[in-house]
This record gives sequence, structure tokens and C-alpha cells, in this order.
Amino acid sequence: MEHKGLLYLDVGTTRQLLDVPTALHVLEDAFRLQAEGAVIDSDPSLLTLPIPAHHTRYRIKASGLANVPIVGIRVTGYHLDKDGMGSSALDNTRFVVLSDPTTARPLAIIDEHWNYEIRTSASAVIAARHLARKGPVVVGIVGAGALAATSVAALAEALPVSEFRVTSRRKESRERFVAHMRKRVKAPISLHETVEAVVRGADIVFTCTSANAVLVKADWLDPGILVATLGQGELEPQCYRLADKLVVDSWEVSKGTPDMRKLLETGYVKPGDLHAEIQEIVAGRKPGRQTEDERIIVRAEGLVSQDVALADWVY
Repeated sequence: MEHKGLLYLDVGTTRQLLDVPTALHVLEDAFRLQAEGAVIDSDPSLLTLPIPAHHTRYRIKASGLANVPIVGIRVTGYHLDKDGMGSSALDNTRFVVLSDPTTARPLAIIDEHWNYEIRTSASAVIAARHLARKGPVVVGIVGAGALAATSVAALAEALPVSEFRVTSRRKESRERFVAHMRKRVKAPISLHETVEAVVRGADIVFTCTSANAVLVKADWLDPGILVATLGQGELEPQCYRLADKLVVDSWEVSKGTPDMRKLLETGYVKPGDLHAEIQEIVAGRKPGRQTEDERIIVRAEGLVSQDVALADWVY
């Protein structure tokens, strides 16, 4: 739909236009732009507006990709569930407003529900592609929601996966999830009742939940494993002490999250423990995996520059 030169793309259109292989390519390029210093983020980086009387919260972020050139302003608004987490329902506010920075003319309003699902998991998948052990890999998936689905799809695209192992809190959810994903990926998918069964012996583990509780214990992490956490507080604090490398997409963002603040305060993580940001690995400025036995933790909080890059590609 177009109105006075301003294009609006709804979630159905973005789903038609943006597939997982394309998203991986766009986001890898966005990481390289970040490494090159070609990204300009807003100051402050985040503006929040809580509405306690209605249990809603709004957030605004903005970023400019100087080499494109494009500017995007990301606006989200969501209703808070009983556990304090924000719902990602399709009727919640989630848009990127694109503008031409050479004229400041508005270009488009892009619904971001689908882009966001892909971005969050694909960022961690790009890290895994650069940091996982070589050869066929066994992947454990903890969770059975939208992020788990895009994680499986992106991992199947990016890596030679020999098996997916899946678990979730509810038996019904994981059975539906596996039935759906078996139609989308060729690698075999097995169902498991416990997180431990999924994690032990896996090469890669993705935790994709809103549990905000410890799901993965350090004793389960074999040498050589890569664990990517997309939620909050999903890893036992000892996992960070055991890890040989900690890689994040933004240390500035990551150290401000509630679980990382607690890890820093309690000493399970020290600032010097950070090995690299994902863009430094992608650009070859920091080494990736250096031995087969390294245990690596990846945290993908999400960069607004990636939201803008995906919205611009769709536009």
C-alpha cells in the first residue's frame, strides 16, 4: 500500500519477500558494516516509555547505515505478560520507519514481526557458522516457539546438520513443533523430554525461550560445544566460568541486560572474559575457534543496525 510516496509493507508481504538464506546474507553484510565503523547509532541508544496503568511498554531505537545510505527508526510497543515479558503478538506495535538520510525524506514503514524473528536467531547462527567445529554437527534446540523455528531453519541453511534434538517445557508444543519443522528441513529431528538429553553430546545448542530461568547446567557441556543463548538467564552461571570464549553481538548492550549485570556483579563473568563481538569474528579481526575442544558461549541480544538492514532490503 502506498500513500503520498510513503510505502507500507505488512507482515504478510515481508514474509513473502524475505527468506532465511537472504536474511543470513544481509545480516552477515550488516556485521561487516558494524566492524568497519559504518554504522551510526542513536544517542541515547534506547528510549523507553512504560505505561504501568495498562501494562504496556514502548521502545524506540535508531541506526544509520552510512554506506547505503539509509536511516531506520525502530518502534516497538507490547503488552506485558504476568511474568513481565513482552508479548510478540502480531497486533502489537513493531515497525521500522525508513528515511533517506540525504534528504530526510520518509521512505517506508516496514512491519517487523517476521524480520525480527529471523534477525534474532540468524545473528546467532552466523556466529555459529564461524565458531562451530568443522564437519557434520548435532544441534540441540531448547524451546519450541517462533525463535526456535527460525533457528532450526537458519542452522539447516548455514551448517551441515546431521541431527536436530528438540525439547521444550510442554510435550504438546514440542510435538507440534517437530511435526512442522520436519516439513521444512531435511535433517532428522528427534524429540526429547529433558534439556540434559538435548545438550549432552551436542556440538551446538540454541536456547530459545522466555523462561528467564536456568535451563542448561555446566556439567552437561562437553569440550568443543557451542552454546547460543537467545533468552535471559538460560545458562547456569558456572557455564560462563567453564567457557573458553564468550562472544556477543554488542558488549555495550549485553552487559546492560539483567542476567549479565548479575553475572558481572557476582564475578562469574569479568569484563576481560569477552573474547570478541560477532562482527569482529565475521570481519576476521579476531580469531574464531582455535581448538576443537574450546567451549564457546554466544549471546545475541540484537542490533538495531540489523533491523534496519533487513528493513532496507525488504524495501
